[in-house]
Amino acid sequence: MNLNNKRNWDEHIKYVLEQEAIDSKIKDEYIKATQFLEHEFGQNILARDKHEKNNRDERNPKFHPLTNKVFNKAGWQILELIEFANNLKLLKSINCNYNKLKGKILSFDKSIIEGFPFVAVGSSLLRSSFNVKYLDENKTRRTPDIEITNQVNDDLLFVEITSLGESDERNKICGNYNYIRYCFESGVFLPFTGRQKKLIEQEDWKVIFEVIAKAKQDACLYNEIITVSNHPKLEFSVAPLLKFDELKKLSEEIGTNMNNVDGLIVPFDETKRILAKIQDKAQQIPQNKNGLIYIMIHPLAFITMNTPELMTTVIDYIRSFSNILGVVLQTRFTHERQEDVFQEVENHCLSIRVIGDSLYNLSLLIFNHDCNMEIHDSTLRNIQSSIKF
Repeated sequence: MNLNNKRNWDEHIKYVLEQEAIDSKIKDEYIKATQFLEHEFGQNILARDKHEKNNRDERNPKFHPLTNKVFNKAGWQILELIEFANNLKLLKSINCNYNKLKGKILSFDKSIIEGFPFVAVGSSLLRSSFNVKYLDENKTRRTPDIEITNQVNDDLLFVEITSLGESDERNKICGNYNYIRYCFESGVFLPFTGRQKKLIEQEDWKVIFEVIAKAKQDACLYNEIITVSNHPKLEFSVAPLLKFDELKKLSEEIGTNMNNVDGLIVPFDETKRILAKIQDKAQQIPQNKNGLIYIMIHPLAFITMNTPELMTTVIDYIRSFSNILGVVLQTRFTHERQEDVFQEVENHCLSIRVIGDSLYNLSLLIFNHDCNMEIHDSTLRNIQSSIKF
């Protein structure tokens, strides 16, 4: 699909209908989903884009996150779009302050960190027999995101939702990696290999560019492999095309990859950031009411962190918040197909839900045993059940 076709809802339907590998039931669900989203957000949502502050190149627009959901067509992405539309349709059917939710979704800056998570959390609680209401911000005091009420016994709780996003350190490391590649790929391309030793601050980027450019120039001038090993932040070798095999042998000897500079290790231990979020968001929950804090985290955090150790740390930390019922850590990931998982131990719960085509939703509810519970046990069971949806 070209960009002009992508800006038309009907073209997306047409494309999916033409794919023989997609099941007919999925196709029917996709049609209903896209028609609902078009009705809610209009034709213009597919045409909305903005440009990064440092990138005014109109050939490289940044599309609205909802637009990207529609544009992406991997099997799991189609299923995710259908799920999103169904959840949104469910929330629209109740008195949930829907326009507030819709505004979160339409925002370029808030859709990923608030809009999409608001839909996922709200619909899961609604399916677990809670009434759900998105609250307007109060300019004079801190306000939770959602008010939920048990449909059977009228127990009332508040919910706060937040996302960790990328840390400043990870953003810097990724920015370093992308800039170093840009330096090597600018101008005449020559084979290269190397590794980064330390973080490069942005004020030093120009120097890095000049060092790499000079090495490339010397490699062409002298027809030799040029190695820079004494720079404090970076070591690398660059070679003329005729010396490719020699450079490849060198890269194998020193354990680096060809046409790549091995970047710094990206840290994914999110424990400190999770605790900081709990500290901040707990202030949003009224002191005389129970509340839940949902934190959306990077899937690699679950893979790289010691989950039992994280749970122990969070359990100890939330004891001082007597009104906080628990913390829910959520993420999505793709993996080999497996069955749904739900485990409950001492009111802590783990849910891994298969969405389909290798896409999973993972939720970890960490319960606060020192919470002054103002709710019935049945309400707690409903909350535990909600992370299955």
